[in-house]
Amino acid sequence: MTTNPKLQIFASSAQSFAMQMMSNASYIQRELPTIEVPNELRAKVEAVCDSLIGTKHDVITELFELDEQTRAGVSEEKLSEKMGRVVRWLCESNQEMHELVQEVEQLVSKDSCYGLLFILIIESATNIANSLPGALSDEE
Repeated sequence: MTTNPKLQIFASSAQSFAMQMMSNASYIQRELPTIEVPNELRAKVEAVCDSLIGTKHDVITELFELDEQTRAGVSEEKLSEKMGRVVRWLCESNQEMHELVQEVEQLVSKDSCYGLLFILIIESATNIANSLPGALSDEE
């Protein structure tokens, strides 16, 4: 069976975005112990990082299954459903990161001693946001 070029672009874009999420989450996890963070916020940062990494694993698994099903001749409707699921997972994780950015931004506006935390989170969130490919939002 001939592979669908649109599906190839989608899968490549989704994989790249998921890898960027995981990479930045791992970076945050490595740097977090070295900076001052309130305990309750530290737990939230760790949870968001775990979620980003978990989403990467889920997305890669789903893309693998999508590839197998495409080769087996699954219907366009089923492919669209799976592609939509991948987009939803990526968007949900991206939203979690956005909410974390807002919380850290509020914290640093009240106490500048958390400036390093703000830089760590905003830099990683920006890296993730900048990697969001149009192929994911153009998915039909």
